[in-house]
Amino acid sequence: MQSLKRPYLGELEMAVLEHLWSHGEFDAKGVYNALGKTRGISHNTIQAALERLFKKNLLARNKISHA
Repeated sequence: MQSLKRPYLGELEMAVLEHLWSHGEFDAKGVYNALGKTRGISHNTIQAALERLFKKNLLARNKISHA
């Protein structure tokens, strides 16, 4: 039997997931407005957290236009 490997999640990654679970789908700007501003972190930091969660197969994404 193959053991499942549980990905390590940082504090920001957990906060992002909890926000998305509670409030539904958001784009990076929406997550930034909800979490980034109050934490004093940049939009790029939120984007990086979302990208890490996507690479860990914990989020799906839909490409809209060039964004």
